Amino acid sequence: MPLPKKHHLLSRYDSFFKGLTEKDRIAILHDKDPDGICSGVIISKLVERLRGKRVDLRLNVPGSAYLPTPEIAARLKRRKINVLIISDISADNEPSFVRSVSKFARIMIIDHHKIYNTFREKNVIMIKPQLLQDKVAPSSYCTSKFSYDLGNRLCDLSDLDWLAAVGSIADIAHAPWMDFIRKVHRRYKAPMRKDLFTTKIGQVATVINSALVFSLNNVPLAFKTVYGSKKPSDVLRSRLHIFHDEVQDELDKWVDLLDRKAERHPEHELIVYYIEPKFHIKSTLSTILSLKYPNTTLVLLSPQGGMITVSARRHDQKVPMNSLLECSVRGLKGSSGGGHIPAAGGRFRRSDLLRFRSQLLDCVARQRKSS
Repeated sequence: MPLPKKHHLLSRYDSFFKGLTEKDRIAILHDKDPDGICSGVIISKLVERLRGKRVDLRLNVPGSAYLPTPEIAARLKRRKINVLIISDISADNEPSFVRSVSKFARIMIIDHHKIYNTFREKNVIMIKPQLLQDKVAPSSYCTSKFSYDLGNRLCDLSDLDWLAAVGSIADIAHAPWMDFIRKVHRRYKAPMRKDLFTTKIGQVATVINSALVFSLNNVPLAFKTVYGSKKPSDVLRSRLHIFHDEVQDELDKWVDLLDRKAERHPEHELIVYYIEPKFHIKSTLSTILSLKYPNTTLVLLSPQGGMITVSARRHDQKVPMNSLLECSVRGLKGSSGGGHIPAAGGRFRRSDLLRFRSQLLDCVARQRKSS
């Protein structure tokens, strides 16, 4: 484990969690992907074991939003929440939300994305892998594994090791943790394979993801299912598995349509792919395609309401996707963009599609020149 034995942030983390009581009104706000689900469950289980009571409120960012919204802040205040734990969300990319909630609640942000802001408020703690160590890149230290390593220092979370492994596989963040991944597979009698998604542990990631991709209304069901599961097979036998086949058919369809429908810019090693799928497969599809085209920048666009959502991938990491999307949405009202070097997401208004495309091409050209 690359975490240091002593660090001022670890001391603040320890004090925060050890200080939780039954009287606190605690909310967990997590991302709506497998890493967000698994890390949210790990942290929630830690809270329950430390204070003898479950979290009082579970929330996820709504719809196509990537960042916390003012509506969430208002709901937290109405529910008299005085402790907020944020998992796998770049909350520091929305500092106004953090500062508004900090007026009535203590906040802990546990995340592995790029650092966008820091906070001087004494009741706000932000902990990210790159703030504690430099051996593992933050994109390879997913929030599930990070939460597991942090929490395991305070109480025994060894029965949740499979959740840390699921999150790592789902985020394509397993490479630094292969000894741990093998150990988890042995413990649950799951044969290892070259393609980790075909193992029992990897199938859990796929089943969770398929449910979320089928409908974001399944986020609460996925969280509840994982929270109540004691081992990987519990998730595989749950209601979540019923969504897999339809989602897989839709993924196969859009993989096959790439050659006919995608916009290619070989001079920039860029593929722009506009899709209108039945389900929210954009992020999953972009990951599949990035493994197929590892030396290409892939930007997938999909309409959602009055917005267009974006997933960007570059498996060889020669172009930072977080910086690319930040650059491409700059100046677009109501837009957002960010994430990791190999994988990022964002959104902008439909009316700004042509402007986004123009800025994207300019930003790609500039980044390739400077690299």
